[in-house]
Amino acid sequence: MKSLLQIQILTIFLVTGLNLHAANKPGQEVLDTGTIQQQLDFVISKSSTYENYKVIRIAWINKLKNHVSDSLEKANKLIAYNYQLFTTQKDEYDSLASAMQQTQVQLKNAIQEKNTLKLLGVPMSKQSYNGIVWILILALSVLLVILFLAFKRGHAILKSTRQELNELKDTFEAHRIRAREREEKMARKHLDEVLKYKSKMGIN
Repeated sequence: MKSLLQIQILTIFLVTGLNLHAANKPGQEVLDTGTIQQQLDFVISKSSTYENYKVIRIAWINKLKNHVSDSLEKANKLIAYNYQLFTTQKDEYDSLASAMQQTQVQLKNAIQEKNTLKLLGVPMSKQSYNGIVWILILALSVLLVILFLAFKRGHAILKSTRQELNELKDTFEAHRIRAREREEKMARKHLDEVLKYKSKMGIN
């Protein structure tokens, strides 16, 4: 019995030594430089397989967890920045829309005038006045369109970033749940094997 126990202990040390040697093999730089998806693929593909389960190193899981947390923090900062940009552009858009509306009111009043018109106290013909006003309206319209497109683009970026963040959270959560379930199954199976071995050897 002692001989069998010594063989088992020696086997455990040999397996542990092989795993530690494998941990130093090249290719693990992807855990520091790769994307989250690349890191997940590396952890899954490089983890050893026991029957139908994957045995994942705690160091890899912890490193992946830290990288995911960093990615989430960066994504949250990007969302906050885009939201601030979105708010600023919306305020500018509203301000220009209000200015354009006021200009249109002024244009309507100017058209109704029959006599000489004044712009900022300067008398001028109706045609000159109308030309200046329309130029202002055109310039404001172009600027309004530009700001609207920028606002729309910022909104699209914000929406895309939120979607990517949610997908990243879902992927990590699913992977974490699967890893925990595999660890629990492995622990239960190991306990069953130990109990079976003790029962077979007559150990209480």
